[in-house]
Amino acid sequence: MADTRCDALAMRFAALATDEGLVDVKFYASNVQEAATEQLCAEVESIYAAYERKEFEKLDFNDSYR
Repeated sequence: MADTRCDALAMRFAALATDEGLVDVKFYASNVQEAATEQLCAEVESIYAAYERKEFEKLDFNDSYR
């Protein structure tokens, strides 16, 4: 069981590495002075949780040239 949001996120990424071949993850904070590690982990974890609940919609800007 995870003690912190960062522990929960680390467990999620470990499972993704094992199950789906995740290799690397990077996060870029726009304001490093105001970024708190636990807060960042909580934000990322909430994005994954919303995705799992299917609380998203696909965006198509029709800007692909492929």
